[in-house]
Amino acid sequence: MTGNLDEIRCYCFSNCELLVSVSLPDCVTLFGDHCFNQCKSLEFIKLPEKLNEIQVGCFGGCINLKRIEIGSKLYAIGSCCFRGCHNLEDLILPNGLVLIGEKSFFDCINLKTIILPESLKQIKDECFGGCTTLEITVPSTLVLIGKNAFSNCKSVIYQKKKTSKQECIVI
Repeated sequence: MTGNLDEIRCYCFSNCELLVSVSLPDCVTLFGDHCFNQCKSLEFIKLPEKLNEIQVGCFGGCINLKRIEIGSKLYAIGSCCFRGCHNLEDLILPNGLVLIGEKSFFDCINLKTIILPESLKQIKDECFGGCTTLEITVPSTLVLIGKNAFSNCKSVIYQKKKTSKQECIVI
């Protein structure tokens, strides 16, 4: 897709079961609710550089999604956004991200590592619940960690505020 597209509307590509990969122009700034939900063959998506928000359930149930390239302008990931993306293994989230919504990565059973930026302020309820292979380090910048945000994760390390020595607590 090319052109002056600035938004992918709600349910736009939902249930497109033969869709394997997506590359969108950098001018897209918003993904509407459930826009790629249940695209069961989707393996790769390159998110536009100017995308600043991914709304509710965008990639939920994309069970074969393995790789995501995320642009630097993303500041919010909506609830259930990547819920049930069983083949997602590793993810680097951009600096500038401030919010990860409720159940955003819930039941991503093969998610092993995710790098959270220092800009992150909120991780909502059950965000990483059921990510049984996940090892994660939580930045000290968080002001809210929701209920059961890391339930059943393999390892969670919480970074304290920086002092003369960097201290970490395993929870």
